Amino acid sequence: MTDAKSPSERIEDSRHAALRRRIALVCHAVRWLTVGYLLFVAWGLYDHWSNADRVQRVFKGFYKVDISGAAPWQWRAGEAVSVLDWLVLAVLCWHVWRLFGRYLHGDIFSVGSAALLRRIGALGLVTVAFDFAMRPVTVMLMTAHVADTGPARHAFVRTEDVLYVVISLVFVALGMIYRSAAELAEENAQIV
Repeated sequence: MTDAKSPSERIEDSRHAALRRRIALVCHAVRWLTVGYLLFVAWGLYDHWSNADRVQRVFKGFYKVDISGAAPWQWRAGEAVSVLDWLVLAVLCWHVWRLFGRYLHGDIFSVGSAALLRRIGALGLVTVAFDFAMRPVTVMLMTAHVADTGPARHAFVRTEDVLYVVISLVFVALGMIYRSAAELAEENAQIV
């Protein structure tokens, strides 16, 4: 009894191997750029919160509120919200790392990879929503000592927020499309 592959299976395997070779560099680049981005954001948060004068200027200029009298607990709470926001981003980045790792191992057109792609889109939406929700929380924490914060801006949408939502929705849609394609391919493989 032999386990020989048919000519069409050998052609499919060689195409799959060729695809893996073509995308290997891109997959590695995406994985390491994701790690780099996560570290860059962590450094940016550290750099921002480690300079009290700059934080006060940002709150005065952008949020229209003076936080010079903020207590140490307010500073720690604001930093903690930023760290929590970063952790949500880290979960998203971990899923991106996993997806491109699957691609590197040849798990490209599968239901599992498609589901992970869709999950990345959903996590992108969660990340944007969480970041949006944490902005007013940070402002409220940092202005807890201020009697009147009427003119302060608590919630705002940045232009990149809209872009992140669109990109996340594209990932959700692609995940759904790839999942359907992977299911069709599995059905066809069972028939043939």
